[in-house]
Amino acid sequence: MAINFPEGWTYWPSKIFQVKTSTFTSVHTHTALAWASTGLECAITPLDTSHKILILCNAALRVNNLGNTSYHEAEGQYRITANTGSGDNPMYGGSAGIRLSGYAGQKHFSTNITHNIRDGISNLNQRTYKLQFGGANNTFQIILNNQLHYHATGAEPTESSMITLIEYLP
Repeated sequence: MAINFPEGWTYWPSKIFQVKTSTFTSVHTHTALAWASTGLECAITPLDTSHKILILCNAALRVNNLGNTSYHEAEGQYRITANTGSGDNPMYGGSAGIRLSGYAGQKHFSTNITHNIRDGISNLNQRTYKLQFGGANNTFQIILNNQLHYHATGAEPTESSMITLIEYLP
């Protein structure tokens, strides 16, 4: 594999075997404490156990405090899971949100999250990688693909989130 940087070509002794991409444009809203899938997911069936899977996830999300003006924050948790047939196994996660000390009122926080994760392959079973939301506890709301626009232009773009899977030999 090689990339042509401005300084010249850089070569790596790697080989890409397959690439799978899933784009999700629907809006998904989550307000519960328990983890739940957002609908953004992508599946791949590995070709060899010596290969690796590179998971690239980019998601547009917004959190808010559901109008609970007594709260100083709005927060939600997210995670990326891998499922090889025995349930969703968490791989990586984080939180997104905002806290304004001393100011209670409606809170909205929009952001994009990007994660690049490498997964080893122990068997050749199909695996599905998913973005899940949790931790809202009916106090907060975390929303996929619905960022807040205060000034509509009349031609708002369709927001999208994506997972790309690349099977490669390191």
